[in-house]
Order: sequence, then C-alpha cells, then structure tokens
Amino acid sequence: MQECLDLLQEGFTIDEVDYAISWLVTHHPTTGSFSRLAHFIDQALKERAMPQSLSSPHQPQMAQEEEDREEKQRREEEEQQRKWIEEAKAVLSTEDLAHLYEEAQRLIRQENPNIRFGENILIQLKLDELIWERYLSQTPGR
Repeated sequence: MQECLDLLQEGFTIDEVDYAISWLVTHHPTTGSFSRLAHFIDQALKERAMPQSLSSPHQPQMAQEEEDREEKQRREEEEQQRKWIEEAKAVLSTEDLAHLYEEAQRLIRQENPNIRFGENILIQLKLDELIWERYLSQTPGR
C-alpha cells in the first residue's frame, strides 16, 4: 500500500499505478514484493505507450488481414444490395418507378437547394435508397 501511495505522491496517476501492477505481475510473476513496483513502473509505462506495431510484430498484420476481410465482405454486401435494387427496378411498374423518381428528386432538391453539379447522380442514389427502404430492407434474407 505504501509503495502505491509513494508513486501517487511522485505524480503517477491511479491508472498508471494500476497498469504497472498488472504489468509487473504479468512480466515478473516471481517478484514476490510490490516494493519493486517503483523500479519497474517506468518500463511498464514505456511499453504501454509503445505503438502496437512495435510491441507485437504480428498484430499489425493480423489487424490488416481482419480489415481486408471486413472490407471484402462490405463490398460483397454492397454488390448484392445493388443487384437486388436493380432487380426491384426491373419489376416495379413504370408508374411506381416514376413516383419514386419524383420523390427522390424532390428530396434531393430539398436537401440541396443550391446544387449545380451532380444532381442526377444524387437523385439516382436517393432513388436506390428509397427502393431499398420501401421494398427490400425488410425482406427476409436481405
């Protein structure tokens, strides 16, 4: 207890002391005394401050692989969603599609009253969004 109080009086935070205790127990389990905490706290805090890429050489690669898998899955899901939207456009009546287009156009002009360029693209995106929300998002399996 006294070791912890001394470290706090020296200016270390409770979080830093707590981390150093955990670090000491993990890295030097046979220490047997917390009196060594004052000797190891700087080393523990330096290791904690080290970027993950330096403290664990395999961590960045694993993180990148996970990120790549998630990105690939996201792209596949978006592609599938686009496919379903195109299929829905093909089966919607001309009248329904025209009403949705007019609604998309109105919403885009309402959201962006001073738009000069890209309005048609925004309308198409809004149309796809409306089709997804109204016809596909609550379809089982989608």
